[in-house]
Parts: sequence; C-alpha cells; structure tokens
Amino acid sequence: MEISKYGITLERIRFSHIEQLRQWRNDEKINKFMVWRGYITSEMQKKWFDSLDPNKDFYFMITYLEQNIGMINLKDIDFVNRTCESGIFIYDETHAPPFLAVAAAILLFDFAFFDLDLEVMFATVLSSNQRAIRYNASFGYQLVSDAVEGNSEVSLYKLDKNSYVEKEKNFKKYLSRFENN
Repeated sequence: MEISKYGITLERIRFSHIEQLRQWRNDEKINKFMVWRGYITSEMQKKWFDSLDPNKDFYFMITYLEQNIGMINLKDIDFVNRTCESGIFIYDETHAPPFLAVAAAILLFDFAFFDLDLEVMFATVLSSNQRAIRYNASFGYQLVSDAVEGNSEVSLYKLDKNSYVEKEKNFKKYLSRFENN
C-alpha cells in the first residue's frame, strides 16, 4: 500500500525496512524523543514486526526523492470506538524540506479520518518534547492528560476529526504548491 501526494510517498513498511527503522530508532537523535528509550535488538525488531496486525497497525516509510527519510504510523486502531494512536519521526532531516513532516501528517490524517472513518487520534509525547507538542498542536491536538499511566514525563494528546477538518484547509492550501513535485 502506498499513498503519494505533495512529492512524497508513504509506503507501508515491509520486512526489508525493519533493519533501517531499528537503526534509526536506536540512534540518539531519535531515541531521546521516544517514550521507550531502550536499545532495540534485531530479534526485538523482528518480533515487533511479526506482532503487527495488518488491519489495525499501519506503519509507513516516508519517502522523498526516492530516499527513505522517516516513519509515520497509525496503531492500535479500534474500529468500534473509531480511535487510534499516531506517531512520526523524521530521521534524515538534511534531505527533508520543511513541508515534508506536514505533508506526511496530512496524508496520514486524511487516510485515518476519511478512508478508515476514524473519529479520534491520540498521540503520546514526552512532556519535554516541545517540538512535537507544537507540531501536534498545529493540527489541532489537545492535551488530555499530562501524566500517562502515572508517568509525569509523558503526556497524552487527542485530535478529533472536526478539529482536524478546521485546520486541514490551511495546510492543504500551503501544500498545494508542492502537489506536482
């Protein structure tokens, strides 16, 4: 499965991607922003990949100019309550123009809200990760709790479909200049 627009492609991850994802995830520049910051072995990564439910977990490689530069996901989709959790990281920022993280999110959010017909997306973020908090707020995410499972270092944010729809028009207007790239 691929979703392409604005000069980027979200490609559903395959087994051939997991070693690159593992290396990125273990790199300090990504790891320091993750809720779980332990070292991921090859065996752990394979077990994680094998545990993904293809109907409830959508992990995508973000590709720009035929180069993998990051990962974005929907996970733990609950089709009864129409909810999921989302996440993103851009590893290769040197090849990622500023619009890229926005474009990836718009593609993912459109997929979640309009194709999968979800109503609410959650994001778990380190309270110290101000960049991610600002990024999520720009799409309409609202703080739900500043402590997740008793951990005051982790905050939970929520984005509902209506809040996203209010914001998406401005983002899509901005991204329209990249549509034919």
